[in-house]
Amino acid sequence: MLEITDITEQKNKTRRNLFCDFKFYSGIELETLIKYNLKEGMVFEEDELNKILTESETIVGFNKALKYITKGLRSEFEVRKFLQNLGFLDCVINNIINKLYEYHYLDDEHVVDGYIEFYKTKYGKKRIKQTLLNKKIDETLIDEKLNYLESDEVLIKTIEKYLKNREICPKTKQNLINHLIYKGYCFDDFSGILRKYFND
Repeated sequence: MLEITDITEQKNKTRRNLFCDFKFYSGIELETLIKYNLKEGMVFEEDELNKILTESETIVGFNKALKYITKGLRSEFEVRKFLQNLGFLDCVINNIINKLYEYHYLDDEHVVDGYIEFYKTKYGKKRIKQTLLNKKIDETLIDEKLNYLESDEVLIKTIEKYLKNREICPKTKQNLINHLIYKGYCFDDFSGILRKYFND
């Protein structure tokens, strides 16, 4: 059994320090403290108190996750890693992830759609796919979305932009190939198109 022996303020006005049996036990959200009407002298089973604290930490983590998501397109894997790095327990992270899905703040399909839409004029399918795979998004979903992406028009614009004011010669061609590969295009994607610009 644990007895609450003190509750003190933190610099963060929305949180309090919870002391049990005269020792610091945990931080807790003021919202949770009020909800359960926690006061000095109350006695709890440890599991019961930890359940309340898990709820409190879920509130904190959820707000932090929301701020993280609003800064860019985030996959479930990235949000989990972010929360793990902040020191949240797995049980709390699972609660947060479920809540994010419930409120439609987390959606890997939306991440794929948004990333493709933003980068389709900058990078080739290969680079886009690799970046999304690094976010631990399902490969089948990525391939399905990329199959609808017609990149020849974008590829031609990329080639012409690179060649502008450059001499048409073997060295320029090799540098262009390197440039296109860096951008995530496969050689087979552009080898035929390059014949229109180079006579070698």
